[in-house]
Amino acid sequence: LRLEDSKFIPLDDDLEAICKLLSTVGKDLEVNPQLKRNLDASFLRIKELSVNNALSSRIRFMLMDLLDLRAKAWEPRRQIQTAKKIEEIHAEAERERMEAEMSAYNMMRAPMSPAPQAGGRPSPYPGATDVPRSPSQPSSLSGRPSPVPDRKKPPGEMGPPAP
Repeated sequence: LRLEDSKFIPLDDDLEAICKLLSTVGKDLEVNPQLKRNLDASFLRIKELSVNNALSSRIRFMLMDLLDLRAKAWEPRRQIQTAKKIEEIHAEAERERMEAEMSAYNMMRAPMSPAPQAGGRPSPYPGATDVPRSPSQPSSLSGRPSPVPDRKKPPGEMGPPAP
């Protein structure tokens, strides 16, 4: 990067190479005070270039990603996928197996909630049984007949006519 010439616009390939290089070794360069001063000057220029519309949007976003990477102490926002060693694969498989066993064990130990019986609801009172209410039983404690029609009469006959 030509730090002294702010009018000079580097080639896209050069900027891409700088982004790759700094994302790889930037954390190590921050440790040395002399290199950090040079890095600070370079990042001022990178910041200028990241908003320059003469560059392609791909390169500008690459520069912005590099600025974000440095701002977050060189910790990538996504974990880089690498090939796993055979030991890691075995350890992961063992961990998944143990989690599946624990899940199955916990499901077996969990209390089962009572399912309502056909035609009735579970009783809110402990120890009471679920018995569906028949149409001839009172609908409440007041002793009034239930509005449910008698099953022995045809559907049109609900009872005696109202006076």
